[in-house]
Amino acid sequence: MHQLNIPPRIVRFICNMLSCRTTSVRHQLLTLPPRLVWKGLPQGSVLSPLLYGIYTYDLDLSVNNFCNILHLVLDLGFTKGDPDTKLKFQSILHQNWSNHHIIYTDASKLTPTSCVGAACWIPKFKIILQYKCPPESSVFTGEAITILEAILFALSHDLGPTVILTDSLSCLLAIKENPFRNKLRFSIVFKIREALLSCSQKGLQILLVWIPGHSGIAGNETADSCAKAAIQSGSLDHFKNSCQDLRSLAKIHMDKSWKSFWSSSKSVKGKFYSNIQPDIPRRPWFFLHRHASRWVTSTICRLRLGHACTPVHLAKMRIRDHSLCECGLDEGLRLNNEGLTISLAFKIKLRLISQSHRSISSVSSPSYVTLAESTVLLWHNRKP
Repeated sequence: MHQLNIPPRIVRFICNMLSCRTTSVRHQLLTLPPRLVWKGLPQGSVLSPLLYGIYTYDLDLSVNNFCNILHLVLDLGFTKGDPDTKLKFQSILHQNWSNHHIIYTDASKLTPTSCVGAACWIPKFKIILQYKCPPESSVFTGEAITILEAILFALSHDLGPTVILTDSLSCLLAIKENPFRNKLRFSIVFKIREALLSCSQKGLQILLVWIPGHSGIAGNETADSCAKAAIQSGSLDHFKNSCQDLRSLAKIHMDKSWKSFWSSSKSVKGKFYSNIQPDIPRRPWFFLHRHASRWVTSTICRLRLGHACTPVHLAKMRIRDHSLCECGLDEGLRLNNEGLTISLAFKIKLRLISQSHRSISSVSSPSYVTLAESTVLLWHNRKP
């Protein structure tokens, strides 16, 4: 190809596409023969999901079956807000882990623009480990850093059986999940699992336990105070951004841009809809009513927009000659008046008749009436 005066970039591209590459899985007692890697080949774009499942199947087995390094306790039998949380925790600590070293971890972020403080508190040795993270970091990252540093401290000092207590349930769940099946793939989670593997190979027992935060547990309160102090005076060993935290900033920026565009554009076009939805919500109003069927939410959305079989809309579409309701009053565009509420209940009854093909008397049964009344109540209690 060089003799044919093909550009070097094209040559490297072709060689990369046609080269035979292999990968192999080696983990503890597991050794698998090398396999071809199809990523980069023309057929890889079509078969990539299938090939990914085939070539990572044994890797998943090695993570799930050969890496028994995770010891998690996600429920101690009490929740945040219990009046006797402190007494229950002390009892569990004395009965189960009296001979273990205890490490409390916590992270804190006071304002959206402030740095993240992370701290580990070891009561037996009166040792405090404090770390400072950039303002772009999340509290999740700070919590993960404290867990990692607690594991590394126990490993480097050979503490013996150690219990790491944290109030970040999301962080423990991320550590528990298979990292090769997690879409986010936090690098800090991989480091935690790698540190746990090193502890397992060394025979060091590490137990990760979730405790409710701000529940009067003395060690957790001390770790929280140390984390807040770490915002100003923490070590800069972890003062760097992760790609996951930077990606979340893009979402925040897009939400702000969307809200700004919505505020400026609604004065030009879409004034009627802007009166119904003055700003961009974080979630749609029916997110709090997941029990409602799709037809119920769709009907209410159409009623809010006026695109329903109401006299006003039918008259606008020139299907009816007037916009008067059957009661004889002008319905108008007020979508929450009593006339529309009756129309909504009547619409639901008609829908039930068309679905069940029953008589009108059966529609008046308690079950159908309750359904109609609950749907009307859902409409009145909606949130934008």
